[in-house]
Amino acid sequence: MLFTNIVSSTVVLVLAIFTYYTAIFHTVLLYAYDKHRARVLKYANISSKSTRLIVLVPCKREPAEIVVKFLVNNVQKLEKYYATIVYILDEYSIEEIEDILSKFLSVLRGHNVDVIILPSRSSKNKASALNRALRALRLSKDSVITVLDVDSILENIGKLDVAVGSPRWIGYSIIDSKLGRGQVLGYDIFFRVLEGMYSIFRWIPTLGSGLMADLQHLARLGYFSEDVILEDVDFSIKAAREGVSIFYPSCTVRVQVPATYTALLKQQVRWAYGAAQLVRKYFRTCLRRPVVLLYLMQYLTYAGQLLLTVVIDAAVLLNAAPPLAVQLFVYIMFLYASALYPMYLLLRGELTKDKLVWLNRVNMAFVVMSPLILYGLVAGFLNMPFRWIPTPKIESPRGLSPRECRIELVVCIFLTVLTVLALLHDFCILMLISLSYVASYVWGLVRVMQSQLAR
Repeated sequence: MLFTNIVSSTVVLVLAIFTYYTAIFHTVLLYAYDKHRARVLKYANISSKSTRLIVLVPCKREPAEIVVKFLVNNVQKLEKYYATIVYILDEYSIEEIEDILSKFLSVLRGHNVDVIILPSRSSKNKASALNRALRALRLSKDSVITVLDVDSILENIGKLDVAVGSPRWIGYSIIDSKLGRGQVLGYDIFFRVLEGMYSIFRWIPTLGSGLMADLQHLARLGYFSEDVILEDVDFSIKAAREGVSIFYPSCTVRVQVPATYTALLKQQVRWAYGAAQLVRKYFRTCLRRPVVLLYLMQYLTYAGQLLLTVVIDAAVLLNAAPPLAVQLFVYIMFLYASALYPMYLLLRGELTKDKLVWLNRVNMAFVVMSPLILYGLVAGFLNMPFRWIPTPKIESPRGLSPRECRIELVVCIFLTVLTVLALLHDFCILMLISLSYVASYVWGLVRVMQSQLAR
């Protein structure tokens, strides 16, 4: 019995640390953001007159109206930078390209911006599409490359950044949903965390939409890695390994957030897969630069909570619940992690009832998709094949049938039965964690199936 209690205590503690360490990590970074905000941002600017800006816009079966809308939103902002917009149209027919080109001509009338269309056969991933475009273009040494998603808008452009840059994102949603608003709020908090990270560690991840690099550093870092899904974060890890500084450019990028459960699910599973893949690829670099590992391991939070719930219920059923001190420690960690972002906003005078609802919707969405995030992590560690699928951010909210969310439904039934059996068998403080998680899972799944999560 003693051996069983020791084993269960160890497993619960390890899982709890992996699950809730993000709360401690983000607390430190948010404190650093608030304390050092005035001197967080570092710029390395050069005059736009001596720079040629190349904007790469990879499109994978995006609707023509979205492709054209990108040009409408950005053409006036880019023309004073002698910009060239390069559309990489992946898996488009000749007729579709001709239709897009005819619409471009009316938008470009009166604007001093060059547009290049590069048709592409089916690319393995975004990195291969970008590298193919860079090989096809004959770029001058003073070129600055920026990669933008087709639904992004470049704003507040001052001067262009040299070396490697990662601008701040500002989220927006074209679908008025509570889940979308929660994502917008989450992006705001996330970039406060990143700015805090930069103030302490002098490193931040470069993110796909808005990534900037001059041609010299792009070549030095080997362009974009085609063996990973998250080529943007991979680029920043290579920069850390080679001692290349990453700066905040003096601009921001408005990024459309996924406002429905299915869109968010596809995005998060892909990001979880990519994060695990990068840990596997750069494990030694992660050990030398722990901040890289701390950033990538954040995807364990919701997957770890799922595993922790199963372990707690199993320990109770096996009469191997950890000692009271361990239970109190883990439960306090759970409460702190749950309250971190609302308390942060409250202390800054930014918390409202609506924001609390938005955060709750996002949390429920992540809880429901945690089994698939866990699958993404495992698939990434094993380097299983993964197809490049853009996040469908403009789909309308709708309820999912039991067949469409069968994995989430099976896990929900399993967790509910396991928790009820454990509760009937015995009760301990840790069961409060299991009950909270299962309640969020059940209520979140009901909302997903009834199309109420996004509304």
